Amino acid sequence: MASLKEEEFIQKYFIEELERLQQNDFNYYSALICCQIIESMGAFLDKKPFAAPAQSKKRFDEAISILFSSDYNKINQNSWFYHKFRCNLLHYFSVGRHFYLDNGSTDKHLCPDDNGRIVFSIQQFNLDTIEAAKFLLHLFEKNQIKRKKSGNILLDFGS
Repeated sequence: MASLKEEEFIQKYFIEELERLQQNDFNYYSALICCQIIESMGAFLDKKPFAAPAQSKKRFDEAISILFSSDYNKINQNSWFYHKFRCNLLHYFSVGRHFYLDNGSTDKHLCPDDNGRIVFSIQQFNLDTIEAAKFLLHLFEKNQIKRKKSGNILLDFGS
């Protein structure tokens, strides 16, 4: 992978790649990738090096708090969304009993169903993650985020 500025990396790997997954109906896999993107966006927001250990929850929570709508913040109180959705999906390839995954409809996204589960539209999650990445780009354009080194030899962020 060539060295990229932060904005180029976000555009190419967060926005364009996620759009391609969505266009090709890789819904479940795009949800997995969204969780990783959220965590990575949190790494851009904090002051620690990219390779800092044990930052997953903090970075995920920070990205949700700053870049996503209040609906996501509501379900992530006490890192609930991180633990019940992100961790289950990434570690067990399942969202557990708390969520009902819906590949189509977006109108009931993040609303409870008749069984008390949260209806989760993967399509809307993709769109919301793309919008969050665009907001992150905006923060870079306005110089509201300090550039830093990646801590990874394959990436060369910062000046």
